[in-house]
Amino acid sequence: MRSGARALLCAALWLLPALARAQGACALPFGPGEHLVYRIEYVGLTAGTVDITVGTVKGREGRRSVSVVATAETRSAFRIFPVHDKLVSELDVDALRTTGDVLDGHEGTRRWRQRMGFHHQEGTLQIHRVHPDAPPEALTLPMAKGALDVAGLFLVARAQTFEPGASYTLPVTTDTHGFTLRGTVGAPESFDSEALGRRPVYRTELLAGFGGKLSTAKAMEVLYTRDPRHVPVWARAGFALGSITAVLVSYQPGAELSRACQASRAPDAGARGAAAAK
Repeated sequence: MRSGARALLCAALWLLPALARAQGACALPFGPGEHLVYRIEYVGLTAGTVDITVGTVKGREGRRSVSVVATAETRSAFRIFPVHDKLVSELDVDALRTTGDVLDGHEGTRRWRQRMGFHHQEGTLQIHRVHPDAPPEALTLPMAKGALDVAGLFLVARAQTFEPGASYTLPVTTDTHGFTLRGTVGAPESFDSEALGRRPVYRTELLAGFGGKLSTAKAMEVLYTRDPRHVPVWARAGFALGSITAVLVSYQPGAELSRACQASRAPDAGARGAAAAK
């Protein structure tokens, strides 16, 4: 993908200060060109698919970012309420935080385009929303510094420490509110993945704060492969509307990508202690 841009990135990395080189780099579990496809199941039926692609690395003002393109479409009987959403998110790969995203939404008869700007220094989220048959909307909401959108969360959750008992927290924001996601890594086990075959995995519990119809009745469960890529091969969440399962059906690994080790998000010590006390 865009070999010219990749070549420019490689050349720029050679020009980093000597101190940064001496401190070393830490590999990320995702990279340009990675492609994942999930089958979404609801009450035993195939409800739709989610397609996620990591784009090429871009540089601007000394920061590197990748685009995360996620599309969701309904299938089968669920076309009675068609969903054709496309989210393009920008993730700062050095700070592991979202810098902005654009959502083209089509759900039922409702269509809109929404652009969100993440201003981490100011701690604000700027939202611009355009509807075909309504005046444009613009609003500013408070936001936790370092916050992620849902696409950024999908990648950054894989860059945490994976060992039994490890816990972490990540700030997340949507177009309505922000919350803290809390993850706890469980014991290792094996899983027969439809896309990757039998793999050793970690079962991880995620406590999120999605609101409304997406409010969770209990912790979400995600199975991550026990390898450097930490690929989510299966997930299940119990929402107010019922349980939804995501099954990985296709996987294409991406190119190698790393960042300075000192920029790593460390596991949350408070969350680890709280989990141990239970």
